[in-house]
Amino acid sequence: MLKQPSAFLKPSLSLKEILLNTPALQQRIAELEAELATAQQQISQLQRDQTLFQGVVEHMPAVLVVKDLEGRFMMLNRTASMASNLTPEQAVGMNDHDLMPPEIANAIQARDREVASSGDPEFYEDTVMIDGKLDFFSTVRFPIRDSQGQVYATGTVAVNVTERKRLEQDNVLFRSIVKHSPIAIGNAPMDPPELNYVNLAYCQLLGYREEELLGLPITEVFGEDPAFINATFQECVTKGTWTGEMRYRHKDGRLIPTLLVASVISDDQGQPIGVTGFVQDLTELKQQAGQLRLFQLLVENAPDGIVIADGQGQITYANRAYHEMFGARESLVGHSALELLTPEERERMTNIWATHMLNKDTFVEQINYRRVDGSTFPAQCSGLVIRDEHEQIVGYATINRDLSEQLRAAEERQELQEQIIMAQQAALRELSTPLMPIAEGVVVMPIIGSIDTSRAQQVMETLLEGIAEHDAALAILDITGVKVVDTQVAGALIRAAQAARLLGADVVLSGISPEIAQTLVHIGVELREIVAKGSLENAIAYALERHRLDHG
Repeated sequence: MLKQPSAFLKPSLSLKEILLNTPALQQRIAELEAELATAQQQISQLQRDQTLFQGVVEHMPAVLVVKDLEGRFMMLNRTASMASNLTPEQAVGMNDHDLMPPEIANAIQARDREVASSGDPEFYEDTVMIDGKLDFFSTVRFPIRDSQGQVYATGTVAVNVTERKRLEQDNVLFRSIVKHSPIAIGNAPMDPPELNYVNLAYCQLLGYREEELLGLPITEVFGEDPAFINATFQECVTKGTWTGEMRYRHKDGRLIPTLLVASVISDDQGQPIGVTGFVQDLTELKQQAGQLRLFQLLVENAPDGIVIADGQGQITYANRAYHEMFGARESLVGHSALELLTPEERERMTNIWATHMLNKDTFVEQINYRRVDGSTFPAQCSGLVIRDEHEQIVGYATINRDLSEQLRAAEERQELQEQIIMAQQAALRELSTPLMPIAEGVVVMPIIGSIDTSRAQQVMETLLEGIAEHDAALAILDITGVKVVDTQVAGALIRAAQAARLLGADVVLSGISPEIAQTLVHIGVELREIVAKGSLENAIAYALERHRLDHG
């Protein structure tokens, strides 16, 4: 502030004194000149300060806007002018509604009125429409007063924090993504290497709460030797990354196989500040791999030939038995499965596959295959269509069993069975129609059970063969064990007797019961060529007596 020239405004000397005292006048003039020089220096300083202030305001990166109490722009600095694409001259007299949508303009003007009313500065975060897009500003609003202390305008200083806001939002987004990632993620600084961040999956993997893990040395969460962990950490820092299998230790003490991918985190100067680990639990994968190895072992060593082909019928896998089945010394992978069928089987199998591709089921067929050397062999083929999750055909698989030995064994069994049946039939014939010599030239054949056409023929054959073999002159047919005699049986007996007569032997029929005798009479059977005896004992006695008489 300029020093008030109080002596000049309030003269201490009267005009008379001044006029009478010229040296005093001269002294006063000198004082005034000194005061004027001081005032000019102060004005110059104020002008320099104003220029400096205007330069700072004009070139500061923050937006500066001054508005009257009606919300009209009174002043804009260059940053505000550039942001609004208006020169200060163009902006003066305009208001927020001329530049922004109503809802944004109304909000800004309401805040201006709050500051003007309260008389105190306030801090806000404003949303402003610039070039058709929303920008975010960190804003301070303050009242501007006149010399009487009355608020006649408001000033706004705002810094564009859109980029910072975006980074904050991205940071929140990325932290949320990392936090809820299914991959376990943990971070440790360089010194000391203790956990300073873990996500939910990391906690779930190890069975700890987040607060239990934070601050733990990394050597305590691994199931490996601490020296190895520290060496691996340093190797990762040196190389920038490290990937490998690593065992973690669960809170309950069990070891968890994992795949660890570790990466170094660096600052803006490229200096490492920590290591982040991405951990995938391999427990289920290890189990599946073990099961897969087991199934591969079973399939590879299965006695049946197993083959898998792609959608075009090209073989993609064949086990050892399949190669041996076809006599293949080189791999059959890459060959067409149809090449291994006989020509007549190719069309049939093509139709079978086409049918089952529609029905989506399996089939079992007997197929004739062709070996590498051209020979053929029968096989039982169990086939299935392989489909993906969208029910699209991706391949085919068959399990094949060579039936050569099985069919050969079946033929041998059939032949043996036929031989057994024939032997059984022969034994049955001997048992059902036994013929026994009881004296020289005398044979006896007891008949038991019913007699049909087949057995009647058998009786005749056995009787005639026995007469011829033993040169018998007398044959006894004992029918004591025959319960029913009808015309067919009687006819068979008469034909047997007639045939025996042709061989020079007489037939004695024994064991005729009263019922059978009545039946024979009733049906009119003539037994003139047959000697009839009531019992086998009488028949044998008759035969022996006749033999004695014939041989003296």
